[in-house]
Amino acid sequence: MANTIKIKRRTSGSDAPTTSNFEKGELAFVEATQKLFYRDNSDNIRVIGGEGAFLRSDANDTMSGNLT
Repeated sequence: MANTIKIKRRTSGSDAPTTSNFEKGELAFVEATQKLFYRDNSDNIRVIGGEGAFLRSDANDTMSGNLT
């Protein structure tokens, strides 16, 4: 079974999404807070990550040492 994940994105404001903003099982991303949200089957809005949880990268990045 093939599934497609489509993340809803909010580019303005910093409020968390509500159940009227996205369906069960969908993901939503708020750029201002860099938080990813998930709506579970019980209509709970779960926060995934937060500031610093997501790395931005381009071809010029270098890292050394341990990444945690």
